[in-house]
Amino acid sequence: MTAIYDNAYTEKEKNIYKRMHRNYIIILCVFIFTNALSFILSFFEFMRDARIWLEIYNIVTSLAFGFYSLPFLDIKHRQTKIYYNFLCDKDVGLKEEIECVFEEYKEERVTKNGLECRVFIVKIFNDVKERTYDREIYVDSLFEFPVFEKGQKLRLITYANILLEYEIIYFD
Repeated sequence: MTAIYDNAYTEKEKNIYKRMHRNYIIILCVFIFTNALSFILSFFEFMRDARIWLEIYNIVTSLAFGFYSLPFLDIKHRQTKIYYNFLCDKDVGLKEEIECVFEEYKEERVTKNGLECRVFIVKIFNDVKERTYDREIYVDSLFEFPVFEKGQKLRLITYANILLEYEIIYFD
């Protein structure tokens, strides 16, 4: 079986999220500490002349931290967290192993579970209903698209229809 997500890649991506989250918490703590310190210092008598500068410092650092936090938490952190959650879930979630016949590639890109994916279609035989049906399988767009030919029989391991591993069994 050819694995799309190997253990080294998964751990590297998980560490990126953890490091990014840790750095944000450190910046938040420094911001809170310095603003609290300047606020407390503004009450002392010997800082009476510098009180206006401490208030300006609080305003400027608050604006800077706000302008840093909004795009960071909205875009970068959210997307990284979605990918991190997917990588954690794929290790413990329900994986499905199927045997199918490759049908075609689709040109469109879709978003599945927060991941941008490319799509290919396979034909699967349903034993209960005794008929074949088409199923869309998603491949994370960060990886090379596996090269299959129409009619190849495949064994796929998927999680939420996202391809994790594949194997070419034979060609019809």
